[in-house]
Amino acid sequence: GFKAPKRASGCDNQAGGVGNEAKAPVGNRGFFIEELGRKMKSTLKIAIIWFFLTLAIYALLLWSFPNVQLWAISYGYHIVLLAFPLALLAIKWESSQSLGFVKGRWRFGLIASLITIIITLAVYWLMNNRQFVFPTLSHQLISVVSWVAVAEELTLRGYLQPKLESRCGKWPGLVLTAILFSVLHLPKIFLRQASDPILLVVAFVLGIVFGFIRDKTNSIYYPMFCHVTVNLIAFFTSGS
Repeated sequence: GFKAPKRASGCDNQAGGVGNEAKAPVGNRGFFIEELGRKMKSTLKIAIIWFFLTLAIYALLLWSFPNVQLWAISYGYHIVLLAFPLALLAIKWESSQSLGFVKGRWRFGLIASLITIIITLAVYWLMNNRQFVFPTLSHQLISVVSWVAVAEELTLRGYLQPKLESRCGKWPGLVLTAILFSVLHLPKIFLRQASDPILLVVAFVLGIVFGFIRDKTNSIYYPMFCHVTVNLIAFFTSGS
């Protein structure tokens, strides 16, 4: 009987690369650009290098300019951090769907977000043992509750977590992403927030929760909403 031709896998394409190139017209620039793009779509290593390089520069700036307000340096750092996934989105190596810009399981997302926010509010209240400070609206507040959370979620849970889970497995990838989330907070905690190690534990636990919500909903909107709200809670309970 008639059998449909077998579709070549990625490994088959690599093994038969010479044959494919022979079929392509000489000087077909689009073909070679497509081949180059296919080979470079595995950008996880570059993303990890970008993450630690920008983090090192961020720490250096915080240490070198102690009199500059935190929000100013943090704002610039998160612009640079977010540049990587946005660049991939711009050149169409990633899609809005792959980064989590989908509705997903909205009921689960809303319920899990609400529970996370309530628990976080109680934990921060007990940790700080102080009243709400109600700071004046400023660039710092805008940065903390919006831009910083959006940039971190899109970079970590939007891009890195699915790639790490694909490479390492679901839970190892989720945990690794949570560890990176904690590491990201190292410079701010130890250079600007009185070196309180418990904040690293809080960041790790929140990273696990945000990652779990991302996996269950397949959406970046709900962990992003949680993160913005948690930052707002932290700001109003501690003023930083």
